[in-house]
Amino acid sequence: MIIFPFLGVMSILGSHFSLPDQKATLYEATPVSTEAKSTLPEPGKLEKNSTSDMAAVRSPEAENQLGQTYAVNGVDDATYRMAVELFQRSADQGYPPALYNLGTMYEDGHGVAQNLPLAVDLFKQSAVKGYSVAQFHLGVLYKDGRGVKGSAKLAHAWWEKAAEQGHIVAQFNLGLSFAKGDGAKQDYSSAARWWRAAAMRGNASAQNGMGWLCERGLGIAQDTNAAITWYRSAASQGDVSAQVNLASMYERGVGVRKDPMVAYALLSVAASRSDSTQKNASIAMEHVARGLSKEQLGTATELAGKLRSRNSFLAKLDAAVRLDSDH
Repeated sequence: MIIFPFLGVMSILGSHFSLPDQKATLYEATPVSTEAKSTLPEPGKLEKNSTSDMAAVRSPEAENQLGQTYAVNGVDDATYRMAVELFQRSADQGYPPALYNLGTMYEDGHGVAQNLPLAVDLFKQSAVKGYSVAQFHLGVLYKDGRGVKGSAKLAHAWWEKAAEQGHIVAQFNLGLSFAKGDGAKQDYSSAARWWRAAAMRGNASAQNGMGWLCERGLGIAQDTNAAITWYRSAASQGDVSAQVNLASMYERGVGVRKDPMVAYALLSVAASRSDSTQKNASIAMEHVARGLSKEQLGTATELAGKLRSRNSFLAKLDAAVRLDSDH
């Protein structure tokens, strides 16, 4: 009796929209070297810099960039306050990334008292100027009901704006919104469109979503080979749902040679992660284990140990499949 073919469906449709929520602009800045840090103005002394130093941070872009440096390397409240001051200067000139960054400081309470309504207002100012990161983050806030009244419809609308500009996580979230019919009419074709866009750029969650659609022929032609390809790509990046889905294919022999040892190994890797899918993966793993001999269980456990490192994941998986097929 097979008990887990649909665990992947549950994990896909149960995915939380706001993960991962990347404060991209604020936290993508590269940490500066110790030497570079020594040239930064002291907190509270920005106005005392030389004319040439001040000129370098007068433009909104430069002020925002310097604010990022302080925020990323912030070790105390004084440093965060300097970041806030710089973001505020840039935001006062209407610079969208600075409006967003200033919003994150108020959202998190870094360098200022936490103020969610003000944070949301700043995010909206940035978003209406077309800044995709702010549009994406607003979608997350509306989905979670954080600082605003929860609204799946508004979350969908903001993600769509960000997705159209190429925001990769927004593209995944928008696809998930269409797949679930949450915030929009259920539309698997639209889910496929947006998941494919994100999947082609390497987003593991979207790759798993494409595998799920291909396996079932939802919104696109049914294609188990394509499903396997998508699941493999996502699983190699550590996507737990994809590891469960790929295990299901091996357990059932769909699109691949039936191999319960490989299925067990993949489930073991998935079950070792702190994820909402972990419990289902553990249950399925116990089911598969009942059909394995002591020797097979040992081999599967050894393979699981190799796969957990994720280094050369697919090469190790393929080697195990070839070895097993020779016996």
